[in-house]
Amino acid sequence: MAEDPTAADRKADPYDVDFRALARAIPVKRILIGAALALAALYIGDCAFIHFSRDQFDTVTVFRFYAVPLKGNKLDFQPAGSSAVRCANSLFPHFGASPCWYLRKHQEARIDM
Repeated sequence: MAEDPTAADRKADPYDVDFRALARAIPVKRILIGAALALAALYIGDCAFIHFSRDQFDTVTVFRFYAVPLKGNKLDFQPAGSSAVRCANSLFPHFGASPCWYLRKHQEARIDM
């Protein structure tokens, strides 16, 4: 069995990439499963924390305003009052309440007319 003489004369192409070897080197399925398990563990830990915490809920004042359309694609904003909204002291929503960190960042609620 003689070797191919043209193969020895050819120089290696630096841009020639074997994508099958690259796919074998990076276990994408394991990475996705690991990320899903980490997210599930974070949610379960957050759920356990909120259930056993004394300070489960808080209130955040949310300012509401109406966005009334005018001629020429303009909007007129009119205040609709403010209200205290119950929120959960957690990372994720629990018991039908939004997380407090989210409501503190979104204290203005726009009501489109």
